[in-house]
Amino acid sequence: MTATNRDQRLANRKSHTALTVFDITADDPRYGEIQRGWFFCARCGVRGESTYDAPCSGSEQAAHATLGPSDSDRWFNCPGAIRESRGLPRPESEYAKIGTAAHWVGETCLKSGENADAYIGQKAPNGVEVDRDMATAVQVYLDEVRRLEAETFAPVEVETRADLRHIDPDLWGTYDSRLVVPGEVAYVNDYKNGAKVVEADAMQLRIYALDALKHDVQRVVTTVIQPNAQHPDGPVRSHEYTRAELEAFVPELAEHAKATRDPAAPLKAGKWCHYCPKAPTCATLQARSLEIAQAEFSEVIDPTRPVAKAPPRPQEMTTTDLAKVLQLAPVVEAWLEQVAVYARQLAQTGVEIPGYKLVQGKEGNRQWRDELMAAAELEKNGVEPYETKVISPATAEKALGKAAFRPLGATLTYRAPGAIALVPVTDKRPALICGPAADFDDVSQPADSTKDL
Repeated sequence: MTATNRDQRLANRKSHTALTVFDITADDPRYGEIQRGWFFCARCGVRGESTYDAPCSGSEQAAHATLGPSDSDRWFNCPGAIRESRGLPRPESEYAKIGTAAHWVGETCLKSGENADAYIGQKAPNGVEVDRDMATAVQVYLDEVRRLEAETFAPVEVETRADLRHIDPDLWGTYDSRLVVPGEVAYVNDYKNGAKVVEADAMQLRIYALDALKHDVQRVVTTVIQPNAQHPDGPVRSHEYTRAELEAFVPELAEHAKATRDPAAPLKAGKWCHYCPKAPTCATLQARSLEIAQAEFSEVIDPTRPVAKAPPRPQEMTTTDLAKVLQLAPVVEAWLEQVAVYARQLAQTGVEIPGYKLVQGKEGNRQWRDELMAAAELEKNGVEPYETKVISPATAEKALGKAAFRPLGATLTYRAPGAIALVPVTDKRPALICGPAADFDDVSQPADSTKDL
């Protein structure tokens, strides 16, 4: 280790930073000098392989790969994003903090066997208090994982490292949970606490599925559990990959990962810009958004309208115009969202945004400071302080066993139908027949003339 690195190690002793001990020196266009080696947290002693300096939260899993699966939709489609994002702050929104706390509840419960409501009123390590809404959402995740556990008899692996450095040295991440039936099938589960829809065949999960092939499985089922998102297929959605499908994807993934190292790696705006730290100041995203507004939407907006700058009412648009807006909306939405976030961050540092001001948001729901004390006082006043509810079907199946539960489940359970959604024709789900055509039987085939004989 060089003297500079020793000094940096001492300087970071108080800041609890994981610093990289360089054992390779080479040019890398993303960093100037490659930063590949072993990170070491001077405060907690955690060690692990890394390619950059990252804050340490006390575990090896805290470090994030440069090409992490969770960011794969961004760097796969916009290889220059890695270069442009280097060194930029990644402020954690309140929603992200809540999501981190929810993941902690899920991880802890899977390891302890408890249900999520056992943590209501407690604070996660990041300081966010677990409320009933969070516990209810996380319980959906726990029920699905436990259902798979009861069905497969496979152990649940929680927060397991996905190591794909055989494809690219910077490619690795962490599963939320996984179950493996060796030689047969692996189940990769990902909990999403946010309302922005994530599909079960998302890039992140496909990459995790690749890692599961190490167990010589022939199939991998990826499942997204997203209780807070509105999706026609409900909160639990799965996609199945064959081994051949995943193996065929490896060369393409390797090529895209390698492309991020190109000094001239291009930038491309799209729906993946939502969480990019560069988005608020990205010239490519700004140009694309303005291009859409000026060129594409100008064809939709009638210049003879009294207020030319006002967009038309949807009822006044043609179906072609509707399709155009739907196709381009994600790019504009990503840019507008990042502009709003960036403007708020500037305002919080004291920068005045003309025509805008910071205000305090609506207060949260009332919560008991001490639930035990509140329960005792309520009982004194003749009020029953505790609620009870029937355990979920998944929990019951685990308690009874799959065979014993089967007849009960057949008569006592149901699945609510998903909401109807308008999606691109490339979506794999079958199209619904709606409108007048849905009110008539299929008369394209001749009736069976022998039916009444």
